[in-house]
Amino acid sequence: MDYERRLEFIVGEEAEFLCRTPDARWNDFLQQMGVKIVASLPTAQARSFVLSHSSLFVFTDRFILLTCGEVCLLKGLQFLKTELRCEAIGINLQYRCLKGGLAIDELDYEQMALAESFDGEMRLRTSADHFTMNLRWERMGSYIPSQPFRYVVLSEISEPVSRAFQGEAKHVAKDALKQILPGFSTQDYTFIPPGYSLNAVRGTEYYAIHLGFDSGEPIVTVELGISDLDQADFFTRQVANIFGARVQVIHDQVASSPVRRAVP
Repeated sequence: MDYERRLEFIVGEEAEFLCRTPDARWNDFLQQMGVKIVASLPTAQARSFVLSHSSLFVFTDRFILLTCGEVCLLKGLQFLKTELRCEAIGINLQYRCLKGGLAIDELDYEQMALAESFDGEMRLRTSADHFTMNLRWERMGSYIPSQPFRYVVLSEISEPVSRAFQGEAKHVAKDALKQILPGFSTQDYTFIPPGYSLNAVRGTEYYAIHLGFDSGEPIVTVELGISDLDQADFFTRQVANIFGARVQVIHDQVASSPVRRAVP
C-alpha cells in the first residue's frame, strides 16, 4: 500500500441520476477497475459504498472514489463515458503517498493515458508537493465548485487496538468510532485478510476510515469531507485517541488549493 488515490468526478448540479443509478451499475463500473462493492448505504442526499479497496460516495452533482494504487482508473472512466453516458465537467485526481516522498515517475504511464483520454475536451492543471500530486481537468466555460476535505494518516497504531479490530472485541472498537459520529448514517466492514473500513454520511458531509497494513504494520487513513476545520481538528484527535495512534500527516484541501497543516 505505497500510495492511495482520490478521484472526484463532477457532473454538475442537474445530475440526480447519479444517486438513482442502481447498485448493479455502480458495481459494473467498479469491476472495470478490479474493485467490488461489499456494503452499501443509501441516504436522502447521498449513497455510500464500502469497497474491496476502500470507499465510494455518490452525491447529486459528483462522486468521490477513494482507492489504493492497484486499480486501473482509465478503464473505469472509459466505462462511465461509453456505457453510462456520464460526462464530466470536471475531474480532480489526487495521488497520495502514505509516508511522503511521492515517486512521481511511477505514475507517469497512467497520467499520460488519462491526459490523452480527455485531450481536447478539458483543460488540465497540475500541482504537486512532497505528499501529493494533483491533476484537475476542467471543461471550458464550466463553473466547478470544489469539495473541501481533509486527509489524515495515522501510524504507530496501538497493538491491542489493532488486534481488537480483527478479533472478538471488534464490536467494541467499532462502536467507539460510531459514538464520535452523532447524526451520521454509518456502514462498515471487516475484511479477511485483516482490514477494516467505515463510511459515514450526513447530508453532503462524509467520513471514511480505513485500517490496513503496510509491510505488516497497521496504518489508518481518514478522509473528512467537511468544511469546518475546527470540527476536523476535533475529529482527528478523537480518531487518533481511539486507535492509540500518532498523527503522521494532515492534508487539507480548502477551495482548490492543498494545504499541509500542523498536527493539532
